[in-house]
Amino acid sequence: MCIRDSFIIENNGYGLSTPSSEQFRMKSFTDKAIGYGIDQVVMRRIPVRRFAVLLALLPVSAMALGFIALGQRPSMADLFGAALVIAGVLLQERDELAPTLDEVPS
Repeated sequence: MCIRDSFIIENNGYGLSTPSSEQFRMKSFTDKAIGYGIDQVVMRRIPVRRFAVLLALLPVSAMALGFIALGQRPSMADLFGAALVIAGVLLQERDELAPTLDEVPS
């Protein structure tokens, strides 16, 4: 069985004529590199489990900052998702492993 599809592609030239300042919305690529670099430095200094918690909270903090600083109103789905993330973080913190006898300072 042979199926034939036809596609018509039109080039509006917008992607080719957009300046890089509008494409990336940053002053330079070093701005983005600094952000990724900070993540790498922090990840080396704290346990992976703690870093994962911080990454999980990024969307929640972005939503809160958008509400406070920009007046953006989150939808009910956004609030429900934030509540699930916060509940997961609280459960993870509660289940933190107790130090073993080898780790207890003497």
